[in-house]
Amino acid sequence: MKRILKIFLVLPIFAVLSSAQIPQPNPYSKYFSLAAGGYLNFGSLAYGANGYGIRDNGGTLQYKNSGGSWANIGSGGGGGGSSTFIGLTDVPASFSGAGGYLVKVKSDASALEFVATPSWITLTSLSSSATGLTYTNTTGAFSLTANYMIPGPATLNYVLMGNGASAAPTFQALGSAAFTASTAYDAAGAAAAVTPTTLGLVIGTNTQAYNAKLTGLSNLADAAGWYHSNGSGTYAWSTPSYSDVGAEQSGAVSTHNGSASAHGFTTAGKAIANVTNPSAITFLRVNADNSATLLSASDMRTALGLDTAATHAAGDFSVAAGSSSIVTTGTVTAGTWQSYSDSLIVDYSSTTDLTSVSGACHGQSYGNTGASGTITITLPAAAAKMRFSVEVVAAYAIVLTPHTGDQFDVLTSAANKTLTSDTVSNTFIYFECRTAGHWRMKAMNGSWVSS
Repeated sequence: MKRILKIFLVLPIFAVLSSAQIPQPNPYSKYFSLAAGGYLNFGSLAYGANGYGIRDNGGTLQYKNSGGSWANIGSGGGGGGSSTFIGLTDVPASFSGAGGYLVKVKSDASALEFVATPSWITLTSLSSSATGLTYTNTTGAFSLTANYMIPGPATLNYVLMGNGASAAPTFQALGSAAFTASTAYDAAGAAAAVTPTTLGLVIGTNTQAYNAKLTGLSNLADAAGWYHSNGSGTYAWSTPSYSDVGAEQSGAVSTHNGSASAHGFTTAGKAIANVTNPSAITFLRVNADNSATLLSASDMRTALGLDTAATHAAGDFSVAAGSSSIVTTGTVTAGTWQSYSDSLIVDYSSTTDLTSVSGACHGQSYGNTGASGTITITLPAAAAKMRFSVEVVAAYAIVLTPHTGDQFDVLTSAANKTLTSDTVSNTFIYFECRTAGHWRMKAMNGSWVSS
């Protein structure tokens, strides 16, 4: 009991220990030791594997937090920590969408975060013909082309100068013999004159050679006009003449340079282009010699061999007056004047509507030649001075239908009544209109029946 009491005094952190758990003093040391498989429990509620604390598990130290489970020390277990990175409290909660990203401390130094991988610069990409720097993958070494320079790290008064492929570059002072011998800089450190060769340019391949004409053009001030050469190497802005551009000048076609055919004109075309302005109604005639003449109406009529009524030779003379009347300003002393239309006798072999026929019932005689049965002729609206006749030619009846609202006076008792002929050849009827809407029978032969 005395020894146990001493242990409690030396190790007050052991609340309750079984006799198997009590640390045994080592007579050769100032330390205590537990037997293999022993437990070092805390608290008074449970002991051994059921409690929490530290134990020896076959030579492997394990620990267990209150409410946790036994785990090897250093494994991250024990119930109170995290066995995964994203299980920590100060890191992103998920790896989703962060494939290939890097871990970085936040700018406020409060936690970790995922960031996209930056674009890395490769050593090979540092190679450049402009700087003379070349990186070789196989050796991992940089080389500097002879006479190319890189400013020194300590002072700008020194530069790293390439000494050729077989020698390492060295630092040379500005103005030194080695420096001034280079072709890239002068003794003052200024860049030496650059030539097409040093720039890798080949005249005629990837660069334009010097051209005095192009220089002359670039030296001209902006102005309106044509870029014009006088033929002796002098260029200027100018307004070209007709002859400069091969065009014809203004004026008559006959004054143009060259032949008419050279400018797309035929002889007759040139003559037509050169006729004078007539300032009156005239008629163009191209003559047998390919000349052109403007003729008056009288001269054109004579050229065409046309007569007038006064000069027409004896014989038939017709005048197609259309709808116009002959004005009685003179006396017809010889011959017979007869009014006519182009279609004075008209035959219909089938039913016909004359309301859509221009000039119908203006002196025409209608028949049924070629009909194979009864036909109906619908008349246009009756208007004063209209007249027509109908004759049975083929042995079939003809039915006359007046325009809506019109009447055949005397023969019918009211408007809209029709007249039907018999089938005897030469049966005819003749009508005139003196009052709109009324047809008056002037002559008739055969039988006509109203219905």
